[in-house]
Amino acid sequence: NEKYVSDYFIDCSGFKPLLSKSKFYSYEDVLVNDRALFFRTKTTDTLKPYTQATTMNCGWLWRIDHSTGFSGNGYVYSSKYITDEEAKKEVEQKLKIKLEDSRIIPFKTGRLEKHWVGNVITVGNSDGFVEPLEATSLMTILQLSKDFSQIIKYGDNKGDLINRYNDFTNIYYDNIRDFILLHFCFNKRKDTKYWSDYRKRVNKLNRDSQTYEILDHYLNNDVHIKYLSQINELSNPFGYEGYFSILRGLIPTDDDRKELLTILNDNI
Repeated sequence: NEKYVSDYFIDCSGFKPLLSKSKFYSYEDVLVNDRALFFRTKTTDTLKPYTQATTMNCGWLWRIDHSTGFSGNGYVYSSKYITDEEAKKEVEQKLKIKLEDSRIIPFKTGRLEKHWVGNVITVGNSDGFVEPLEATSLMTILQLSKDFSQIIKYGDNKGDLINRYNDFTNIYYDNIRDFILLHFCFNKRKDTKYWSDYRKRVNKLNRDSQTYEILDHYLNNDVHIKYLSQINELSNPFGYEGYFSILRGLIPTDDDRKELLTILNDNI
């Protein structure tokens, strides 16, 4: 019940912010995953210096090898399509193991509508969380911490920088959401309802968004997305290499581009 006074408060208290009263803007209609089944396995083959991501029936599975002889694993899935017990059984069948020690980590995807209100600034999971895929949380924390610290350091003499910061941060989060959505929408799997439904979620892309213009341009012009101004904007953290590597991997041929261009035009 003590009262604290400060010029600024940084709220990094987790998925349930303690100080911020800003409304939550959900991404769950676009990115439906909301749970992760975490477990460890013994690393029996060569240590891999990268994260493996494998499609599952209702989500995807990560594996991160550690020098300790164990690998950290997580099945990221949607509770709308599969139960916790079904997810556990799917992992056991796929990896041919028995899960003795595992835990479920629930999460919600989305961001706050305003990230700086009064003298309260939210950072990390209290500010927003997009999806474990691409592991963007640390990148976002670093970028936004640099941004608001510059405003605090040099001042806001005109009185509009907080609003500009909030607008920029919303675009930043939304660009990450849309970039990750591409991974799911254009995956080749169509054998479960989870994946077939994701194919249809391409219509969730806003025609005015940076990602829509990049995607539309890529489907028509391939490598020439490098000339789009959106690729180089600060609010778009992935850049040309990020978008091109994902789009070329998911949509590699002219036939793929023609098919998806038809889908894009039909659904949006």
